[in-house]
Amino acid sequence: MPLESRNSDPLARCHGYVVLADDGWLGHVETPVFGSDSSEPDYLVVRAYADNLTRRAFVPASLVRRVDGNDRLVYVEGRAWELARLPSSLPLELLPHFGSKEHDD
Repeated sequence: MPLESRNSDPLARCHGYVVLADDGWLGHVETPVFGSDSSEPDYLVVRAYADNLTRRAFVPASLVRRVDGNDRLVYVEGRAWELARLPSSLPLELLPHFGSKEHDD
């Protein structure tokens, strides 16, 4: 997918946006993560702040309710403390070599 078409989706351009959960502030988007054949991101890597800790959380794009490009906000479904505890890496089936049939034994 050409970079230009990926950038037409507001979710694809949300680097640095503030992420707000149902109950308040979660953190900031570090980067959207695209599948190999996707024009929309599958996940957002969010720098999440919870319990005096800073960590990365891979938030599924399916949890995004709305993107406000003017105010640079991403609204996501869920509670901040639950979202901050999402996995900090991609599932194995989405990593190269783990999800493809040609590498299965």
